Amino acid sequence: MNRCTDFQKLMNRSLDREISQGEKALLDRHITLCRDCAREFRALQLGLDMLVSMPVPEPDAGFTSETVKKAFRAKKILAHRQKVIAWFLACLTAIISALILASWPIIFQPALKWAALNFLSVLSGLDIILNILRKFLSTLAAILTPLGENALQLLYQGTATALYGYMIALMILLFFTLIKRTKPTALCI
Repeated sequence: MNRCTDFQKLMNRSLDREISQGEKALLDRHITLCRDCAREFRALQLGLDMLVSMPVPEPDAGFTSETVKKAFRAKKILAHRQKVIAWFLACLTAIISALILASWPIIFQPALKWAALNFLSVLSGLDIILNILRKFLSTLAAILTPLGENALQLLYQGTATALYGYMIALMILLFFTLIKRTKPTALCI
């Protein structure tokens, strides 16, 4: 034990009165030889003496009991709020569930019947969607081929705005094609 860091640990243990007599003798010998450690140990002792000599204000007579009462009151209020929120959420869930069950024959069954009836017409529109997708891919190839190896980089930089416009137009066309193909029939109730 010959480094100052080791003796700094001993200084702290000495101030905490957790040091053996042998360690105390080692520390005293080092402090007489090392000015920096001696200065630091005196500063630590002065700081500890100041802390010990500082007056500790006594709390008011009812401080502890009032603090405990306030803590229990706050805990009760928090528990009450949690119960109210839990009941509110449970009631809200029950109301929403009841509304869904009550509206099942009115809203959901006809919607499912309509979806089932129009599923086949949607499938027949699939060939139109595939044709549009084929046209899109051929146009995309026509735009990207002249750009060469830098095609993806130019797309990311936003220089191929015509492609973006074409993609938006394709989505709009696809949307209207699906709507046109799935003509709403009278809801069967």
